Amino acid sequence: MLVKDGNDMKRVFTTFLLFAVIFSFLQCVDSIIAPGPPDNGDESPGNGDEPVVPNLSAEILLPVDGKIVGPQELSGFAVVVRFGPAAGSSIESIDISADLVNVTDGSTTVNATAVSRLGTSNLFEFSSFSGLTASAGTTLTVNVAAGWTDAEENVGPAAPPCTVGVELPLATILLPPAGAVFGQAQLATLTVLVEFEPAGNNSIEPSAVHAGLVRAIRGSTNVNATSVARISGTNRYEFFSFPGLAGSTGGPLTMEVVSGWADSAGNLATAAASRTLPVLPPIANLVYPFDGQTIDVSVINSRGYIDIGYQSVTGLGIDPALGKRVREADVILALGPRLGEKTTSGYTLLTPPVPKQKLIHVHPGAEETGSVYRADIPVQCSLSAFAARLAGLKPPKSVPWSDWTGDARADYEAFTVPLETPGDVKLEQIIAHVSNTVPDDAIIANGAGNYTAFVHRYTQY
Repeated sequence: MLVKDGNDMKRVFTTFLLFAVIFSFLQCVDSIIAPGPPDNGDESPGNGDEPVVPNLSAEILLPVDGKIVGPQELSGFAVVVRFGPAAGSSIESIDISADLVNVTDGSTTVNATAVSRLGTSNLFEFSSFSGLTASAGTTLTVNVAAGWTDAEENVGPAAPPCTVGVELPLATILLPPAGAVFGQAQLATLTVLVEFEPAGNNSIEPSAVHAGLVRAIRGSTNVNATSVARISGTNRYEFFSFPGLAGSTGGPLTMEVVSGWADSAGNLATAAASRTLPVLPPIANLVYPFDGQTIDVSVINSRGYIDIGYQSVTGLGIDPALGKRVREADVILALGPRLGEKTTSGYTLLTPPVPKQKLIHVHPGAEETGSVYRADIPVQCSLSAFAARLAGLKPPKSVPWSDWTGDARADYEAFTVPLETPGDVKLEQIIAHVSNTVPDDAIIANGAGNYTAFVHRYTQY
């Protein structure tokens, strides 16, 4: 460009200044029409030149969601939280305060009063929840509040909450089963099987279970077990040897598991478990002669006895498992019964005339032994005389069929638990209730209909 004089110079400068003003104005207009992303404070670079929002996080690691604890564990309750800072930033201990974490039952909220960092990680343990208590059945919610910051002052969010259930350790009486009935002689060998359940994932230490935890009460007799044995690998314990119980009198038998025992975390059981069962004498029904029957005097003179039929586990409504055991038995000792249609399930338990089992048939009438089944050893005598001779025998210290006997007993107890039937009238419940509540001198009589099976199955003595 050629400048001839000073006026030309002024014109050039003026033109240049005008272009500069117009360019600045256009830039301002562009920024108003198409604004850029908002200013979020401290930003980290992303793809290209666009800023990104910091990604902070908080997560409760302990307790795990749904954990079960006992009331005594709340005194040492602690919460572990992992804090995630924004990319390129860190977490400073000074920025994490104890009151970020609280525990609530919906009506009362308790904050942590202490916090400590676990090593150099971003894990922090919150503890000392002063006054934190809860009763069994309560659900607690653990919360981590928002508002914490990382080293770059980026503000973090709240953590997803977790819940904790509060439960007590429990004891359950498994044996004798509900609905069982005792005879006086059985009290001498009473064994109570109890299962102890800790709170949550705690355990039951064998040293915490002692014989005195179970007591038996009948009338004025109140005695504790003196022996206890653990069933290996389980939380089940057998309590036995109740001194003086065999001679107790008056009313039903009550077994109690006392409160006050604790699981491995020190949670105390405050509820006692109990079970009450009747103690009844044997029940006898007159079979012959029946009421109103006319008998020739010669029959009475030649017979010399009256038949008494004792209720047994065979006959009407027999347990299929018991029937199988009878059929597979090596030896049958039949004390007193007539081996007829009813007692042998239609002659299917024993095959007439010569059973495959060895048969020892004890009966006071000579005409009965051998009338249907040919016994290997027929014994004609009264049951009282036979029992007296048996009582004089010295029992062996052990028998090879003890496990078999125990399994048979378990089958019997399972079979006598009332099985629900259809309809509004539950005969199984009625008979079980009658069996458990009638006085010791009650007589139970039933007819010959199908309902007879309920009496035979659920009446115990």
